[in-house]
Amino acid sequence: MNITKNRFRPLDDELIFEKGKLKNLNPIFKGRVFTVVGIRRTTSRFMPVSHLGFSNESYVDKDTVLGEKRAVFIGRKQKAIERRMHMKILRREFENLYGKSWKDIWKENFTMECEIPNNLCVVCPNCSLFGALRAGEHAWYSKSRYFDTYSIEPASTCIASKESDEGMGLGNQVYESPEEARGAETFFYYEYVKPNTHFPFITMILEPTELDVSGYLIAHSLANKQGFGQYSAVQGKFDSKILGVALGYPKFSVVDMLNWVKEGKEEGKDCYTGIAERLTADVFLCEEENSVFLGENVNTFVGERSTFEKFRSLLTKYKSFLEEKKKE
Repeated sequence: MNITKNRFRPLDDELIFEKGKLKNLNPIFKGRVFTVVGIRRTTSRFMPVSHLGFSNESYVDKDTVLGEKRAVFIGRKQKAIERRMHMKILRREFENLYGKSWKDIWKENFTMECEIPNNLCVVCPNCSLFGALRAGEHAWYSKSRYFDTYSIEPASTCIASKESDEGMGLGNQVYESPEEARGAETFFYYEYVKPNTHFPFITMILEPTELDVSGYLIAHSLANKQGFGQYSAVQGKFDSKILGVALGYPKFSVVDMLNWVKEGKEEGKDCYTGIAERLTADVFLCEEENSVFLGENVNTFVGERSTFEKFRSLLTKYKSFLEEKKKE
């Protein structure tokens, strides 16, 4: 699928060099935007918790939206896991390209090692996409913009709680030493979102490079398998269905998507169909024609850019670009 060159930001427009070394990123905004829209579905227990619990109990984030109390999956939680997954694949692929450790690669190309969250280099592809701050020196805004999202199903049916048939989940801390006595204090209780709960999502990338888009799509998919939320090592697994992508802004919100599902349900449609049928070129703000990809076109667009082969080829071009600049 052909995309004209001005749809994505070229590297020489984003990276600022000084005496052959990458020193900073160019903050000039020219209006290029990539938007991806879809639905995430839980495939395991999920604990979206961003507040303190009570005693030894933990409670799912909830909010009342469109007259229904719903589970909340905040954008910050989505971004955190996807950023870490992006960094993992970026380090691995760089090591394969350079044949040396990622720490040496970062020191040679980005002035210092880069570790999430408190020791960021500010200029590598991960910092460029997700933003970074080095106190007293400089910062870079996050090009990736996430939206808080809410469960399509009401909390009364999608959250296991004291009031539900399932009751709260029960956890048990395990001491390293089997001889150490365990008492009531080692047990804890937690609410969780049940499997097969759906969360519509919108993510935007401002001034995207092709490397940004490919890296995001791969990180999004792998993060679903990594897990989100509390105890994400064993819970918080998802699958995703991307329903549309656009090289422009969405004119709608996650709340609008919930409304579309509600209206579609009245006509006997599932949540995927309820949203997909409302996604047309008219609900996106794009500067150029043929900038919205839906149906089979979205599968082609995502399929071409969400493979490791594509990411590696773009990273190889990125490496070559850095090497050419070092010679200047």
